[in-house]
This record gives sequence, structure tokens and C-alpha cells, in this order.
Amino acid sequence: MIERSESYLLKEGIGKLSHHQCTGLGAMLGILLLFFSVPLSAEPIFRWQDHSGHWQFSDRPPSQQSYTLVQLTPRPVVAWQPVKLMSLQKARRATRGAGLIRQRKEACRAVQPIIKKLERQRKQQRGDTQDMRRLRELRYWRLKNC
Repeated sequence: MIERSESYLLKEGIGKLSHHQCTGLGAMLGILLLFFSVPLSAEPIFRWQDHSGHWQFSDRPPSQQSYTLVQLTPRPVVAWQPVKLMSLQKARRATRGAGLIRQRKEACRAVQPIIKKLERQRKQQRGDTQDMRRLRELRYWRLKNC
């Protein structure tokens, strides 16, 4: 096994990051630092009642009045609720077949005149065996699907 020195690796460009990789890493690092520094840099909040009886809030304590320090409890930024997965799946299943039902009804309406025509031909003894077979197939299809 050949060991390569660090200078060789740098000279060949192995182990270096491209400009785009550095930019992406820098942006990600900046976002992470901003995310974690916001709660740490939170200033204390002071509350006091002014001369007219209104409550005042500030990051600086009042000079001539008594005040209380307000402790803020951290809250989640996004208030989310768990998704009811089963209801979503049921809704998808219910709407998935709606188009098929409509297509089936249209097919049932379209087959009715064909069946009537073949029945008229059978009564007049003008239909051949293929027409009779087709009539049986269409009646069976109508019985099964309509």
C-alpha cells in the first residue's frame, strides 16, 4: 500500500472543497449559528406599572419605579397537530373510485341502445349467430356491471 503525503493530496486537488461546496457549507453553518444564537441572546424583559396604571414592558429596567423580571417560556415556533393518517387514506380511497364509477355509468348508458338493437334483430330473426353471441355477452356485462 502506497502512502501519499498531505502535500501531494493538496497538489493534486484531492481533499479540497469546490467553491460551491464551501458556499453551501458556509450558508448552512450561518443558519445553524443564527438558529442557536437567538435563544442565547434573549435579553431580560422588565415589567412595571406606570403612573396611569398601564403595564409597560421593556428590555431596560425603569429608573424610578419598582419592576418585576418577566420569565418567558420558550414555545415551539410552529404549532402543528398530528395528521390523522387513517382519515387521509380513507379519503383518498373514496375519491380514487369516483372516476371509475362515472365511467361505468357512462358505459352502462352506452350499452343499452346496442342491446335493444340486437334484441330487435333477434325478434325479427335477422340476427346471425355472432349477433346472438354479442347480445349474450352484452347482457352478461350489463348484469355484472350495471
